[in-house]
Amino acid sequence: MALNLEAKKAVVEQVNAVAMSAVSVGAAEYRGLNVEQMTNLRNSAMEADVSLRVVKNTLAKRALAETGCECITPVLSGPVILGFSQEDPGAVARVFRDFIKENKIRGVVFLSGDRHLTEVYKINNPDFYPFYEITCSPFTPKPYDISKKEEFNNPARLEGSLVMEQNFMNIKIQGDRKNRELVIETYNIDNELKFKYSINKSDLSTSKNNY
Repeated sequence: MALNLEAKKAVVEQVNAVAMSAVSVGAAEYRGLNVEQMTNLRNSAMEADVSLRVVKNTLAKRALAETGCECITPVLSGPVILGFSQEDPGAVARVFRDFIKENKIRGVVFLSGDRHLTEVYKINNPDFYPFYEITCSPFTPKPYDISKKEEFNNPARLEGSLVMEQNFMNIKIQGDRKNRELVIETYNIDNELKFKYSINKSDLSTSKNNY
């Protein structure tokens, strides 16, 4: 049933209020999930104190405008579910991650930003494919220098992927159906290539079968 103007305003206000106080946000496409899976996802989110919202993308973009969650608006396309955490920055990612593993969902990478640096993590999972977390904060006015911090030595970071200067990232999918791959390229503001990495679709599946 279509929402009237007042109902749309209420939705925007509710989501905006959640976004304003959130310490982290995540977005995931729910296309293909059945009712039982959606119920399980909502239950897991409640247990983790994560608030899930399914909102029309046009309304979500209005609600997230001028909040700390606005950075995800470029990915709001298609049927998307939003997750917000008010206390634990990693809670939303863990809820989505555990759901992916439990339901054996293939072909997933994690995109994040607003950390004032660029890097790529590869997190190996026993009996499952590795999770890649791609972080890019383009053209940040003051890059975040972590060279003297503990996180600088994170073993999950792909060698050469850390860029602590103004930069932008190009992510593209190329190849035919059997050899499709995700290509990550990071450039500085002088358009110099700083990092390049390819992830084949076979690397994002517990099975070698095509999908």
